[in-house]
Formats: sequence, C-alpha cells, structure tokens
Amino acid sequence: LNSTRLERSNFLKVNDLIVQKHDAKHTSFGTPKRPQVTMEKRATRGGRAAARGGGGERGLARLQQKLAEGDYYEAQQLIKLLMNRYVAQNNWEEAANILVSGIRSMHQHKQSACASELGILLANLYTKHHKPVTPESLAVISNSWISYPPNADAGGRVDFMKAAIKWTITEGSNPQGEPELHNLLAEWYASQGEYGFAQHRFVRGSAPHKFSLMLTTWAQGGLAKEQDMFIARAVLQYTCMGKVEDAECVFRDYVEYFPTLSDTPTPLINATRFLLSALEQKSLPLFNLVRQKYAPSFSRDPSYQQYLDQIAVVHFNVQPPADGLSSLMSSFMNAFMSPESNTN
Repeated sequence: LNSTRLERSNFLKVNDLIVQKHDAKHTSFGTPKRPQVTMEKRATRGGRAAARGGGGERGLARLQQKLAEGDYYEAQQLIKLLMNRYVAQNNWEEAANILVSGIRSMHQHKQSACASELGILLANLYTKHHKPVTPESLAVISNSWISYPPNADAGGRVDFMKAAIKWTITEGSNPQGEPELHNLLAEWYASQGEYGFAQHRFVRGSAPHKFSLMLTTWAQGGLAKEQDMFIARAVLQYTCMGKVEDAECVFRDYVEYFPTLSDTPTPLINATRFLLSALEQKSLPLFNLVRQKYAPSFSRDPSYQQYLDQIAVVHFNVQPPADGLSSLMSSFMNAFMSPESNTN
C-alpha cells in the first residue's frame, strides 16, 4: 500500500511539472507565445525597413559614388528610384528634396540634359501634389535655371521652364503663370535671337524695360519704315493682357530710342499713343474713335484687328461681331492668349 501511494505521489509531481512546462510555452488559447524581441533587434529591423522604403544611406552613398565615377546615367536612375520610393510612402517633400539635390549635382558636373530631365520631374511633382507657389519654391526653379551654361541643352531647359510655368498656372494666382519665370524664359530667348518667342514671354512677364531693349535690337534688324510696327504690336499684345502701365513704359522707352518716331510720328505711332490714352481713361467712345480714324494704320498687319477685338473684350467687355472669320480669329487669339503656347 505504501508503495502504491509513493508511486501515485511521484506520478502527480511529474504530471504537474509537464503541465507547468506546457503552460510556459502556450497561451490559454493554445497558441505558442512569440519570442521576445529586444530593443536592439527592433532598432535593427526598423533601420532595414527604412533603408528598403526610402533608399537609406546606402542608396545615397551609391549615388555619390556614381557621380564621382562620372556614371551620370546610373546616377540619374538612382535619383529617380529614390524619388519613387519616397512618393510610394506619400513623402512628397523628401521626393522633391532628392530631385532638387540631384539637379544641383548634375549642374555641378555640367550634365545639363540630366538636370533638365530631373527639373521636369520636379515641376510635375509640384503640380501633381499641389505644391504652393511661394518665394521659396520659385527660388528652387530660378536657381536651377540660372545654373545652366549659356547655350546648354536648349530644348530640355525650355521644356523644364514650361513645366514650371504650368505648375504656377495650376497652383498660383496668375492665370498666365508666374511673371518671374516668364522673365527668365524671355531673356533667354532674346539672348538666342528668338525675338518672337521672347515677346510672347515678355508680355506675360514683369520686365518692360528689358522688353523695350529687346524690341529696339529686333527693330534695328528690320526695315526702317517698319519700326513703328514693332512697338504697335508690343503695345497691342501687352494691353490684351490688361497691362496698360507696362505697355506705356515700353512705348515711352521705344520712341525715345528712335528720335524720328518722336519728332515726326507716323500715323501708326499716333494711333498707338491715342489707344493707350483711351485705355488709361477707360473710355469706350475714344477707343472706338481711334479704331475708326486710324483704320488704315491698323490694317497694315492683319493681326492688329484681332488684337483690338480682344482689347475690347478685356477692357470694355464688348464682344466682337460674329461673322465668317470669327472662328479663324478665335483660333488665333486662343493660341496667343495661351501661356503654354509659343506663338511667334
């Protein structure tokens, strides 16, 4: 009997030990407990995840290595990869920062084409994710633009600036885009002798004195008898944009440069001066009188009448009469009024 009791007692002790070990390994629902993770292991795992998600220090180190080696294509691809990873995380600011840094590096290494491509990506990123137009964000675009050598990557740099202007149209307050950016593009066109394209940008900018200087250079390459036509066109285009003060500034600078236009003004010069007076006074009767009295002068260029019709709409809310030419005129004015087009 004593032997039996001893055996039973030993059995119960062993059974209790087994149950305790089982409970130590399982929860009340029979699910194995997760092994404890130390803070050091968690930090290591977090660092690896960050490296996978945002590129990490290894990605940036590899980028610097490729730049140092002169492997600019691979460096550009790494910049795009890092940007896309940040975009996937909805981290737009870091995505923009990596592009800005990449643009700066490409300019430092004289890789203008790569800088242009990254610049277009930056402008599109600003547009897609509604980056506000601020002095700081404009400075990023301007600093990138002025980093180009004078004649480097003409097509790419223009596409970059057009993309930036499109962003300011979408996110800014000016429906024609930021004047500061138009100024930069206009001055570059003028430096290349592309005066028609420059004029299209100057009338959307805020640099009338520079515009008048370009006009005098342009006019000196033309016929003396057509000098008045250069300034008339500029004034008409400016006033189509509602910029009467800038138009007056350009007109004044221009006629001072060509004394003959001031001493013995042509009928077209007088018509232009009276047109500015009518707009300054906001006088529709005077505007109509100028159009009527100087109709022969305004007929020297077929586009003048279309500009005058647009001026009537902008300043007096008077719509042009509908006729067979209205659709053709509408197409012409739509092209001119579009800030994204390049009308010459």
